[in-house]
Amino acid sequence: MRSFVFFQNVKNGRSGLRLTSFIDVIFILLLFFIVTALIMKQAGGRQGEKAYLVVQNSFSDVSTVRSYLTIFVYKSNGRIKYRLIHKGAKTVPTDYLRRLMAESRKESPDQSVIVYTTRLMLSNPNSPLSREMDRLNSANITYYLGLYGKILSDHDLTCAIVAQPDVPFWNVIQVYSFVKYSKREGGLGASNAVLREFNGDLHAFLNQIYW
Repeated sequence: MRSFVFFQNVKNGRSGLRLTSFIDVIFILLLFFIVTALIMKQAGGRQGEKAYLVVQNSFSDVSTVRSYLTIFVYKSNGRIKYRLIHKGAKTVPTDYLRRLMAESRKESPDQSVIVYTTRLMLSNPNSPLSREMDRLNSANITYYLGLYGKILSDHDLTCAIVAQPDVPFWNVIQVYSFVKYSKREGGLGASNAVLREFNGDLHAFLNQIYW
């Protein structure tokens, strides 16, 4: 069996070689290429080489992106947070996530349950909507996004995922993949999804949006 030299061990004046079999090296390389291919597939082909695209203003590009829902992923005090930004009904956002869940279970959900977000709602950490969205995390974000797909089943759902550059890759690509995949594949089934980068905090991002 052909072997490769891994490293040399010197003991008591003698040199010994630890060898790794050729088949083991091939297996490791194969595993590496499989993992790499999966990352590239989830990232949307070559978009995996650069996970994000530069953004100046998510909503100013609405004529091109036609984004109904913008998901901003950012870090605050070392914790990853999410803000869902969209134009819906002007309703009180109290107990928002529970209301989304209850409405999504109905045969004919009321689309007015989707609240019209404002800069004041999202920037004030003590507002009911901010407190609700602080419950979003990497474990449940796709579940709550899935409720939008059920409530807006007849809507042309378009999404922009915008993230700070220091947010871990997997936290962003998880959301991007879910939004982009069809409902048949277990995703949101968005008709259009873009992935972008924003080098600023929540306050700076909200100031960039054309309300």
